[in-house]
Amino acid sequence: GIDIISIRSEALKTVNGKRGKKTHGISNPIMGKFRKGQKVLIIDDVVASLAHTKESAIDFLHGAGLKIIPLICVVVDREEGGKETLRKKGYDLFSILKFKKILKLYLEKSLINEDYHKKSLRYSRIAKKYALKK
Repeated sequence: GIDIISIRSEALKTVNGKRGKKTHGISNPIMGKFRKGQKVLIIDDVVASLAHTKESAIDFLHGAGLKIIPLICVVVDREEGGKETLRKKGYDLFSILKFKKILKLYLEKSLINEDYHKKSLRYSRIAKKYALKK
């Protein structure tokens, strides 16, 4: 009984400062029924360092007259600064899985080796440091 809306990916992309438009099929950038002033919760698969797609979605949905619940839900937090980036904008982040725990599980199950584990953690730290400088 909960309505779901989805933003077409083209609507979140910008080229030369202009939002992309769909060139075939239905042109409405938001799929599903909604009304202005309605509250929405953003749910996505992953958040990375700069949380660009989340920020674009927030801006886009605000522009459509929707009120964003200040909690964004994702399946995976890559732990690269996206959570902190969103917090600066007034949004909390809830994630089901965290990158470091996924890597630890992969290491324990011998799906990756120790060297790959260390390199992945190092990359994550570097990406987070870069994101937090922005």
